Amino acid sequence: MRWLPPAVLALALLVILPALHSGWMADDAFYSALTGILGADRITLWQAMEHSFHVWFFGNGRFYPGLILEKYVVFDLFTNLIAYKVFLTVATLAALEMFRRCVQAYTTPAFAALCALTAAALFLIHGYQDALIAYNAMPQVVAIALFGSFIAFRAALAGRGRSMGVISIALYALAALTYEDAYLLCAIYPFLARPLTGSWRAAFRVSAPYVAIGAALAVFELVLHGRARLPADALYAVNVNPVLFLKTAFYQITAALPFAYWLADPLRSVPIFAIVVFVGFAVIGWFALRAEERSSPKQLPLWTGILAAVVPAVPVAVLVKYQHELRLGIGYLPVFLQTFGVALLLASAVTAAMRSRFGNSARVIGALFFGVLGAGAYASNVQLVRAQEPARVARASFESALARGLLKGVSAGSTIAIPKTFDWIDYDDSGPDGISTRGLLYEYAGKRADLEAPGDPRVQYRLEYSSTPHMWSRYTILPKITITRLRGACNAGAITNGDFTFGFRCWAQVTTAPGGVNGYPQFRIEAAGACLPASAAGNPYAAIDVPDNAAAYVAQTFRYRGSPTRIRLRVWGGVAPVTVQIGVVFPVGTGIGSERILDTFATPPLQLESGICSGSHPLVKEYAVSGYARGTQIQLRLHASSAGSNGAIAAFDDVTSSP
Repeated sequence: MRWLPPAVLALALLVILPALHSGWMADDAFYSALTGILGADRITLWQAMEHSFHVWFFGNGRFYPGLILEKYVVFDLFTNLIAYKVFLTVATLAALEMFRRCVQAYTTPAFAALCALTAAALFLIHGYQDALIAYNAMPQVVAIALFGSFIAFRAALAGRGRSMGVISIALYALAALTYEDAYLLCAIYPFLARPLTGSWRAAFRVSAPYVAIGAALAVFELVLHGRARLPADALYAVNVNPVLFLKTAFYQITAALPFAYWLADPLRSVPIFAIVVFVGFAVIGWFALRAEERSSPKQLPLWTGILAAVVPAVPVAVLVKYQHELRLGIGYLPVFLQTFGVALLLASAVTAAMRSRFGNSARVIGALFFGVLGAGAYASNVQLVRAQEPARVARASFESALARGLLKGVSAGSTIAIPKTFDWIDYDDSGPDGISTRGLLYEYAGKRADLEAPGDPRVQYRLEYSSTPHMWSRYTILPKITITRLRGACNAGAITNGDFTFGFRCWAQVTTAPGGVNGYPQFRIEAAGACLPASAAGNPYAAIDVPDNAAAYVAQTFRYRGSPTRIRLRVWGGVAPVTVQIGVVFPVGTGIGSERILDTFATPPLQLESGICSGSHPLVKEYAVSGYARGTQIQLRLHASSAGSNGAIAAFDDVTSSP
């Protein structure tokens, strides 16, 4: 039945059609601001990709150059939301068609159509991280490359020329260089080759190039993790704790099963159109099952399906990030790849049932089962997209308001507050790879400005959103510190405002422990001290007050310009002993950086408990920082903590960096 493959693609389109109405979700919310970031920071697309490579390669020990290239090119090309969603949809359908052709190369056209129909019925949007609505079609690209490699592998085994073998190896290498989950999928090749070569020895021999590539890349990345020296609790650190590994692997594997996502997000309503989807899948399922029943029987791909459904869970299960984030019903991006393995297993089960003495009943039940799967996936997809509607509308309204002049009259370099009401909002450069919401300010309004949290003392303007008329408003507010013109921009090639003349401008203020006294720690700009030299009167400096086990730090991000970069500062204390740590964080971004502590010491207290001067003097510290790529963003952190109560203050001034 030649009409079956197009009919399956049409049904798949119906299932994922709700995704076309979704907004910028997950990491896409930030990478979609790439164009604005490139303009605001005056950097090229290649420089942004180079920065991303250094962040992940040196900072997190991960090696996927194909993903970085594909991701940045996609977000540079697709700046329109609708065009981007169409791109994801087309990529998903292309992956499904490649899957059908791959199965057909090893079995029969009828069984291939049945497997594709099953996969289409499993195209469920998972609300955690999902390829159908986000992530620049990377999982689809990997799937297409893998299926293309399997098809070329089959052609090479059939003696259609050495070139097919070269193409197959190249496509597998492309998939592996794009995403680490492809490493272990090299285990599938011997199982594909065994029926055609006649022995396991021959199967392993022809599969050796793929195993060599997968193993070499896996070892290389493990070495990278070791060289990165990630802290044990870093998000992308490897943790082989057997209990956590097995639990996370179980969550990842079961997340690809039918209806598993409903454990995390139960289906609450069924749209009317789901009935049409049910009928479509049941009818096409009936014809697909009849076609399979009439075709010549082939060996069912049991082990191939098991490997495809299970193996992608292993790399996910060893990382700290997913050991903390996954739960029953919730899996990470490889769920998309696992879906095809589950489809192979379900199609094989239905086929085996039809070959049994329950053939007629199995065909009826199978057709109804496909109808339920497809309708359930469609209904769940509609539900999730509707739940995300407020965030999508707010983002669209924000872009429209910026284009219409929301920031008209706001000078370049201003600090703007915006509440983090939606997931697509992130402050300053704290988004992935340093790409955050401030890119939208330049893309739609042509403004170079900093976005910060409400309450930041530097804030000059505040943006607020009203959901009833879907409208953004701007309010001018009086900064808590005097804002004058600052020489140089924040996040530049050197420490800016290191003498704190402009308050905490360019410095983030972060509390790490509240301590036992309400209202602390406190960040203050002071300009006097009883035991400071008279010549220092009126000279501003940063004071961090951390009594009773409070802890905090100030931080500034700047671009590393050469090796070594020298950081110099003055530091002193109040009365109680204060422990100071000087650290450098790389890579810079929310939850991904690891900090290298350059120094830990106690500040010299300038006063005694009696109130008289101690005779101590401020320390002048200097550090040589090296080992980072030129132009890479790094962050300097000045930490303070104390168990004391009276004058537990750390003071910092004259912070500079060179070259």
